[in-house]
Amino acid sequence: MIALGVFAVVAQFTCGSSVAVDREARNVGEMVRARSRHSVMATQSSRIENDFIVVPADETTVPFDDPADLEGISLFFKRRDASTFAVTREPLLYDANVGDVLVSFGRESNTKSLRLSNFVFPFGARTYETLTFSATRGIHFSDTPSIPEAPFVAFEMLTSRTPLISPLYDYLGSPGSRPDVLYRETSSTLTITWRMQSPGVVDYDFQAVLFSTGDIRFSYKRVRNVAWGGVVLTTGEPDAWLSRRTAIVTASDPAGDVSATFGESAGMLDIVRAQLSRIDGSSMLELRIDLAAPIDREKLHPEASYLFFIGDSINRVELLVRPESLLLRVPRGADLTNPGGVRIDGSRITILVIEELLALESRTVKLWVHTSAMQSADSLETVADLGPVPEPAETDFSAITSIETSRPLVESYGLPTVNLEGVWQRVKDDLRFSDETVDAVMVYTPFLTDIIHRPYGAFAMLSNPGVDGISQFSSRSRPRTTMLVNMNHLAAFGDNGTQVLLHEMGHRWLYYFEIVEDGVHTRSLNPLGFHPAQYVNTPAAFNVRTAADSSAMGGAALIQQGSNTFRTPRSGEWAHGYSWHELYLMGLASPGEVTGWWYLRDSDPPLGLEYYPPPDVFVEGKRVDVGVQQIIGAMGPRQPSMATSQKIFRVLFVVLERPGQRIAPPNPLIRTRFEDAFAKATGGRGS
Repeated sequence: MIALGVFAVVAQFTCGSSVAVDREARNVGEMVRARSRHSVMATQSSRIENDFIVVPADETTVPFDDPADLEGISLFFKRRDASTFAVTREPLLYDANVGDVLVSFGRESNTKSLRLSNFVFPFGARTYETLTFSATRGIHFSDTPSIPEAPFVAFEMLTSRTPLISPLYDYLGSPGSRPDVLYRETSSTLTITWRMQSPGVVDYDFQAVLFSTGDIRFSYKRVRNVAWGGVVLTTGEPDAWLSRRTAIVTASDPAGDVSATFGESAGMLDIVRAQLSRIDGSSMLELRIDLAAPIDREKLHPEASYLFFIGDSINRVELLVRPESLLLRVPRGADLTNPGGVRIDGSRITILVIEELLALESRTVKLWVHTSAMQSADSLETVADLGPVPEPAETDFSAITSIETSRPLVESYGLPTVNLEGVWQRVKDDLRFSDETVDAVMVYTPFLTDIIHRPYGAFAMLSNPGVDGISQFSSRSRPRTTMLVNMNHLAAFGDNGTQVLLHEMGHRWLYYFEIVEDGVHTRSLNPLGFHPAQYVNTPAAFNVRTAADSSAMGGAALIQQGSNTFRTPRSGEWAHGYSWHELYLMGLASPGEVTGWWYLRDSDPPLGLEYYPPPDVFVEGKRVDVGVQQIIGAMGPRQPSMATSQKIFRVLFVVLERPGQRIAPPNPLIRTRFEDAFAKATGGRGS
């Protein structure tokens, strides 16, 4: 079965709450709002069922939903010359004689090579007699191919300089990677078949046939619940089509207008010309900067960056140039290291990006080009008319009948993203809730979303509970806002997700505070800013399950064995409560009730900077005692105090429903067990 992030042991749960994740979630909301201003998104209304609010899943609430729609078809690629294919979509033609097993990819093996016996295969300008197959379902032409370790976007493959053939390319560690690979060779064909090793929610069975003529056929017998990766056929020689550019706008900037304080980097940050072009009439855009001096990456300021805003700050394309690497940041994409879509030639930087990643409100946009190195160096502004909406650079294989092209043939797929702000707005519009009356919204899906690609299982966006003295994000002087939580799939967590709900609910107030130590404000307890470190003693104020219970937020009830020796709890049955200082920050304890606690300095072996320590580990370190007055000294007294603070909290439980897929009523235990656990964790002080 596909791993949905089920955590049987508390220590395995990872929360994504952070400033970076919050910013990413808000960017998704802003992109959706920008798109919706120029389109009509029909939708049904929300409804209440089994004490859950059922919200329709559409482009507003769950955007970017693009599953692989390939099942039951074949794609035939007729080789015209070294760079051109004629492509046709045909009814399924699947060779049932799949031959022998070439490899069943395990965790220790990522590639397997095969030497052709009967012919050499022409691809691009070369012929090949040895092919390498990867756990990511690729056919490669190198013994040591570079294979993705994270989800990729289409333009990475559209600009790649590495030849690749794949009916449905994947990334290592995905829910569908590491297939069984079968092969059969004849005098003129090689048939490769990929099958899911342990079919479950995700399942597939498809094949590629390589002909001695250089023709290729992809056939998709079964593709179930795959919404990542993509179809890729590229010879790794994109220059021919990338050179077919048409300038949209060119603007100049005076040379020599960068401050001498930038030293040797001044000329390398001095913009003299910028150009925006369109590639081959497609949605691929080329961003180009000409600088006053050639870039010497060894001498360039180590924090140098080159930035484009296309329309507004949502559409931010930024290149960070380092001596050892290039890092590209694009909208809705992970940071890309040394991407194929970036070139530095002397004093010219060229960056490629496709329009599909942008949220453009108009076809006439402001283009702002900016260079910096810790501080602004130079900038240029102009206006660009992008013209009519172009044809996509990607190929929609399920829609074509026949085409002939010399472009790379790529179509990427994507799981939807939960737009928490869009979900909350829909609930407010349909059911008349408000930020003044609701504390938290827990959002679930019965289908997979892109959170399964993330290194965390759930996350809470930053919110303002209207409290002073607990957080830089909370203030009585600013409007109160509701905390929005992505709780992943309905089946993502064991125990109905009760411990995860306790953790995420804690983020309404926690864990953003500082303490005063020797007159200095520090984050010794929460060095990463959102969770207590593993070396912090966080015994529960009210034990929920065992005497060793501790905070659901992280840390543990550490056991002192000697003056400098400590042990972490033996059992996983902990982390279901809140500690006294956390209850104070939540408004459920007075300062006088908060008993002192402590953390370990210079622990050996080192413990992590957040979450829960490994069980039953002996640690040496210096005990550093902490008191609540150190919080008050850094943050000021909590207002409102416990005497008048809120004690009853309103939490909405939301599940998203795709059109035509009416969900079964969600399990009410998700809600009722959380209600019971929260009351116990707070000693009956909160409900």
